[in-house]
Amino acid sequence: MEAFLKERTGAKAPDRKLLARLSCGSPGMALTLDLEESSRLRRAILALLGQAITGEKSGQMFAATAQLAKREKESFENILDLFYSLLTDLLEFSQGQKQNLPRNPDLRRELEALGQKINFEWILRATQGFDVLDSRLRRNVGRQLGLDAHLASLANR
Repeated sequence: MEAFLKERTGAKAPDRKLLARLSCGSPGMALTLDLEESSRLRRAILALLGQAITGEKSGQMFAATAQLAKREKESFENILDLFYSLLTDLLEFSQGQKQNLPRNPDLRRELEALGQKINFEWILRATQGFDVLDSRLRRNVGRQLGLDAHLASLANR
């Protein structure tokens, strides 16, 4: 994928490496992914997960879910995919597996820190909740309300 990007883009080597990782092998995604926007969005989602873990700053959390659910250029389904991607990395770090390159290598420090605050059961609850939210979206459940309720339920108290 990196060689493919080198031939077709003017991206620098570190950006090509990150694009290859974030695109999960999809050439089309790798060519169209805006790294700056992706970083902003993934950091916002990771901050939401951090707030869900601690149960703090619920007002900020609800404002951020409103942004994700209603005002992002990215589809809500793609935003859910980003949640799953970050949860995959959090699972690895919560279990102490540091030898694999995370799916979001540019967020490694933040992921490692959050991974120390959670366990497998938390990841399982989070994943199952996002699965339920995803299935309810097909029945036209309110995105923001569903996301608010799920994130609020994840607080480690």
